[in-house]
Amino acid sequence: MSEEFSVKCIGGMDLVTPAIEKQPGSLIACVNHEARPQGYARVAGWERVDGRPEPHKQTYWVLNFDAGSVAVSEGDEVIGLTSQATALALVDAVVTSGSYGAGTAAGYLVLTQLDDVFEDNEPLQVSFSTVSTGDGVAERRGATNDTDDKTWQRDAIATARLPISALPGSGPTLGAISYLGDRYGFRDTEDALTCKMFRGSHTGWVEMDLGRVVDFTSGSEEILELDQVTGATSSATAEVRRIIKTSGSYSDGDAAGYIVLYGQLGTFQAEDLNIASGSSNVATIAADSTENVMPAGGLFTFRVHNFFGSTNGKRLYAAYGTGQAFEWDGDTFTPIVTGMTEDRPSRVSVFKEHLFLAFPGGSIQHSGTTTPYSFDPVLGAAEIGLGDEVTNFLDDYAGTLVVTGRNKTAILFGTSIDDWEFVKYPNDAGADPFTGQMLARPIYMDTQGVRELSSVRSYGDFEAATLSALTIKPFLESKKKGEVQTVCSVRVKSKNQYRCFYEDASVMVMDASGKKPSFSTMQLGFIVRCATSEEDVDGSEVVLLGDDDGFVYRAEAGTSADGAAIEATLRFAFNHVGSPGMIKIFSWLYAEIEAEPDTDIYMTADFSYGNTDQPGVGEISFDLEGGGGFWDAANWDEFNWDTQVVGTAVSRTPGRGTNISLGIGSELIHSEPYIISGFTQYYNMRRKVRGGR
Repeated sequence: MSEEFSVKCIGGMDLVTPAIEKQPGSLIACVNHEARPQGYARVAGWERVDGRPEPHKQTYWVLNFDAGSVAVSEGDEVIGLTSQATALALVDAVVTSGSYGAGTAAGYLVLTQLDDVFEDNEPLQVSFSTVSTGDGVAERRGATNDTDDKTWQRDAIATARLPISALPGSGPTLGAISYLGDRYGFRDTEDALTCKMFRGSHTGWVEMDLGRVVDFTSGSEEILELDQVTGATSSATAEVRRIIKTSGSYSDGDAAGYIVLYGQLGTFQAEDLNIASGSSNVATIAADSTENVMPAGGLFTFRVHNFFGSTNGKRLYAAYGTGQAFEWDGDTFTPIVTGMTEDRPSRVSVFKEHLFLAFPGGSIQHSGTTTPYSFDPVLGAAEIGLGDEVTNFLDDYAGTLVVTGRNKTAILFGTSIDDWEFVKYPNDAGADPFTGQMLARPIYMDTQGVRELSSVRSYGDFEAATLSALTIKPFLESKKKGEVQTVCSVRVKSKNQYRCFYEDASVMVMDASGKKPSFSTMQLGFIVRCATSEEDVDGSEVVLLGDDDGFVYRAEAGTSADGAAIEATLRFAFNHVGSPGMIKIFSWLYAEIEAEPDTDIYMTADFSYGNTDQPGVGEISFDLEGGGGFWDAANWDEFNWDTQVVGTAVSRTPGRGTNISLGIGSELIHSEPYIISGFTQYYNMRRKVRGGR
């Protein structure tokens, strides 16, 4: 009679514990799966974005028509003459009766990217010519059979993907972020002299106008935003978008600072400025305004924050290491002038309503309270020295700001310049650049692995723990041995995950959802140069990644690797079922898997630690130094699915040995991520191992 053992899929990768002691549900290899509280899940998809309709959100509609006189072809834009609704023809129009020649063709259109509701009996036009009349309203996913539905749905997704393009310019994507519902990307120009900012639109990436800036002195009357200023001598005009006073006062007539201008007509010169509403000689300028320009070669960090209290005061702040920090509100680019000789901050943060910037040499500058443009000490600004190049800001943990260098960590306590206390951590431990993220606690990568900084008391001592040493130390050591550097990191808030990206295109994933952190790895097929996570206007999370070729990707989107299959594999630890010295005959496996119908998942098995005298079910090899493992499996046995909500996948595992290691894999494009929550293995006990066999 067969015996059985059940395994719960928890724990993630464990490359440290001796093989005989590993938990049966832990993994010895894992690619493109993640450890979740419910089990091991294949990762979600990723896809390029540029402001056009996002592929994973697309579907199709079926719209009946009659009185057809001209055929609608695949790719035509169809417009409702009355409603002005537009859509794209996904396939050639299907005629079920009549003819175009007689003007009596009737049938249906399969449409995608519908932007409004077509009205019944309205004329339908292509290229401003009426081609037919709508018959009823468009029905979402209105196919009459499963085959057409699946084909058209997938076609709608693929059609949306085709036109999505890289950021204009050259080199890698230097920054990407979602702000106020729009996607932004930063990339150097073709001549690599400057960097440009682009916003996604329905036609793709659009370069943003950064405006112009001019210094002023002798300010005697406050110029307001949206005022029109005119040169008293030149008659040049421009609209004021920001006016930043850095010294003096208007009442004394010696206010000085700078003005951000848009829409300039003509050329200003050394002259006074008049306000179009009537005031004259309100300030003096020494020359024409200059174009706001971002020097090339930076790498962007961002913070979105509202310093102003109003509902529309949320703004984007950025630093990038080759030019001045700036503020962006969706329309206006405002350089932030700190007064530093080399005004080129590389990191930005917000803490206790101060804007913090990190400069070369370990200098940390912060603005006055609620005044992100002011770096005047009289108004509460100050400089703090770390004594090491700043690699990360981790703001507002236990009421503190955590600052890391490569070899130092420091904690800033207090609320303002009046009570700051900057305490340097005593053990010279630091963090790799761009690897710091805030989960429940600060998480970062250093020479010891994945580290967590926690407070011993809500205000007081801190201690660091090395999380990765518990399970994936060999993986990290292989990176170090191969001199594979970390590039950047991101927090996936919706999953409570930390992801760290390497320059060999591998990704280390730490899931912090359970009682203990669980680790896995991903392979995206491209090197991630920058990564951000922000909230969209509907409250959903938008994780953006930038690659070496100027593309911006949205992670956690769709089911595919940008239209290709996601190759996902995992290998369970060898399980001896409590009797490491006994030979067993392993027969059947029942796995509990939550998945869509028609999801193809495959299984293989090895026995007795892969002993060649005990042939496995298929073959597998993996290489930790290669970044998490590679698979070369043959003779995989396909699972057979039943129709339960939680499916029971049944597979044969014919083989004998002292222990068994199961491998599970998939290569899926259109299926939602599945979750393997556990499995039951059936076996028969045979005999003790004799003679070393």
